[in-house]
Amino acid sequence: MEKRICKNSGLDLSILGTGCWAFGGGDYWGDQTQKEVNNVVHASVNMGINYFDTAEAYRNYTPGIPFSSLLHSAEFEVAEWKKLILNDFEEFAFSRYPVIKEIKEDLYNSGALFSLMSGSGSSVYGIFSNKPQNIAEHLNGMIIWEGVM
Repeated sequence: MEKRICKNSGLDLSILGTGCWAFGGGDYWGDQTQKEVNNVVHASVNMGINYFDTAEAYRNYTPGIPFSSLLHSAEFEVAEWKKLILNDFEEFAFSRYPVIKEIKEDLYNSGALFSLMSGSGSSVYGIFSNKPQNIAEHLNGMIIWEGVM
């Protein structure tokens, strides 16, 4: 796949990109399974595509002013982070794709000390003090990585 340098950022991006706006389904695009979305992403990567368009998320995003730095938040116990660390993308993502909010709530209900949507919505993660024993059943198929830090 041919790549070009993005003028202002210096990123080496594929000349073709994959539009991610349809991944959430909805009335216009119709429903997709996670397997179908994964297949599209894997096929894109296998073709050399490294540009994934998430314009919808950024168009509907209003950045807030942080009330403290992440470095300052790291001084607190993980369980306190829920009050200190926010992702401004969550408001839009949760309203557009309620399943993302449900996943975050399920992680908390399963005993997570902290949960957050990463970036513009590529994942939702939970931090637990121990391996959860009663994780919501439908989350089991969504776990991509687990480990001890």
